[in-house]
Amino acid sequence: MNQKIRDIKKKHPQHVPVEQESSTETHIDVHNTIQKKRMNDTVTDTARSDTPSDNTTENPTTTTSQNTVVSDADANTPTQEEHAPKEVSVVFMGTGSFAATILQGVYKRPYARVAGIVTQPDKKIGRKKSSINRTLAPNPVRDIAQEKDATLFQPAKMDADAIAQIRAMRPDVIVVASYGKILPKELLEMPEFGAINIHTSLLPQLRGASPAQNALLLGLKETGVTIMQMDEGLDTGDILAQKSTPIKEHEKADELLDRLSHIALELMAEISPRLFTGDITPQPQDHSQATLCQLIDREDGHIQWTQTTQEIYNRYRALYPWPGIFSLWEAQENQMMRLKLRSVYPYDNTLLTDAEKELQPGTVFVGHDQLCVKTFDGALIIEALQPECKAVMPIYDFLNGHKSFEGSVLR
Repeated sequence: MNQKIRDIKKKHPQHVPVEQESSTETHIDVHNTIQKKRMNDTVTDTARSDTPSDNTTENPTTTTSQNTVVSDADANTPTQEEHAPKEVSVVFMGTGSFAATILQGVYKRPYARVAGIVTQPDKKIGRKKSSINRTLAPNPVRDIAQEKDATLFQPAKMDADAIAQIRAMRPDVIVVASYGKILPKELLEMPEFGAINIHTSLLPQLRGASPAQNALLLGLKETGVTIMQMDEGLDTGDILAQKSTPIKEHEKADELLDRLSHIALELMAEISPRLFTGDITPQPQDHSQATLCQLIDREDGHIQWTQTTQEIYNRYRALYPWPGIFSLWEAQENQMMRLKLRSVYPYDNTLLTDAEKELQPGTVFVGHDQLCVKTFDGALIIEALQPECKAVMPIYDFLNGHKSFEGSVLR
């Protein structure tokens, strides 16, 4: 077993902790570094200089959005800023990183005056039973409001008092992005230009919360951004504009949302002047084609090893970074340890031996110096994990302290 651990460690570079959100290195970058190191160990310097790696990461600048659909009678109508009103009073409603990117874009529109910012109430994170080390959850929308010295409103519920406070901001339009609550009709009809929502799917597909995550869960090859005029229904309003984009093979939810936020900014810049001059004709959705999102909670991260490798990998991508995927391991008799799998990658099924193909789903084994878990139709490589209440660690460090892990069955 010690020799196996040494072999695994030898083939792995020093792992970058996954929880460091400021790092730009992704799980696929880590995997490709591993693969590149293996190639360097087996080929000469001359071969390395002449042969490109087959596992280079995709260049994010080469993926372009496709199929822009602007609901305008004349798609060639000029979009110069001088065609917009001199000033539009905007109330922005949103929470999270995606919403923060959209808010920054609103501030860059020369005719937009941000009259107020509405976001979710502050929440504390940390162990609930302890008052020590509990801090406020990150909310970049709140941070932007404070940085800009803007009017900030964080209502616990959208009742009559909350509506009255928003009315006092005198909005011409309400812009909504990932706010997280249904808005009442009275609020939607308050501004002259109503309320518009930036939704991260190609409506009428994937109505509801977390559409980007659901697209990954379903293994979709394409998604996009829809800007819609809000009504009382759940993402049922008329479409103002829409743009599609392919989903990358190894793209995770946080990466996809970041990319969609910039697509949304481009789409807003394209249509917003005409939105306020009446030059856009909203198009109704085809409700017969509507699909709904699955609500996501922590337990959705519990892996069922009887699923296919691709289904499990899609779940990992969809639930990264929150809530993450996990499995249970019986570290001692009748004592289960919860393991969060922080960096995983599909194993090459052509490398499976006949004996490995017959293993029970969930069985841990070492194949070609990789720590793997058997799935229904293959295996999944575990490159880093996080035991409950502990830090993220490379898999070889975990094996050093838990020799019985290999050969066990995860649940």
